[in-house]
Amino acid sequence: MNAEAYRRKAKYFLTVAQQISRLEDRAAMVEIAAFWMRRAEETEQNNRIVQQQTQPEKEPEGERS
Repeated sequence: MNAEAYRRKAKYFLTVAQQISRLEDRAAMVEIAAFWMRRAEETEQNNRIVQQQTQPEKEPEGERS
């Protein structure tokens, strides 16, 4: 699953939370939404790391062989 899909899940649970009147249940939905947002952030961070690791290193200007 990608970060955008995780964000959609988070948004869904926030929407559900708004419709729930019992405070304990609403809090649980908000916690679940927060979990999915953390997953989205972790996924994006991992993707950035992978991209950095797979990019070829650039030679400094003026130091070509």
